[in-house]
Amino acid sequence: MHLYRLDDGARNHELPDSLEKSVDDIPSTIFDDARNHWKNRFKEIKKMNGRENPYQLHQIWEKSCWLTYSSSRQPITRKAFRIEDIEGRFQDVKCIDTTDWLILPLAL
Repeated sequence: MHLYRLDDGARNHELPDSLEKSVDDIPSTIFDDARNHWKNRFKEIKKMNGRENPYQLHQIWEKSCWLTYSSSRQPITRKAFRIEDIEGRFQDVKCIDTTDWLILPLAL
């Protein structure tokens, strides 16, 4: 075991000398499945043709869903409701940019 000391000296962390598994021990199907999952997810997003503008929905989210500390739980409850509302509205989003130039291949 190596001891790793933070610069501020607040705590020590024990790091193992070696890992139990390396990336070579993981079946390649794990990585292939992840790649296929994200390829399919991006295809699904590009097919979205709803009425909501994602940029405007993001602006609404920023204004109404940021959580800040408060001694009262009431504002947090209202914001949780707004988050659920926006999650529902996301299902009706229109994908504005359906080109592939922004979708970079996963480096797996």
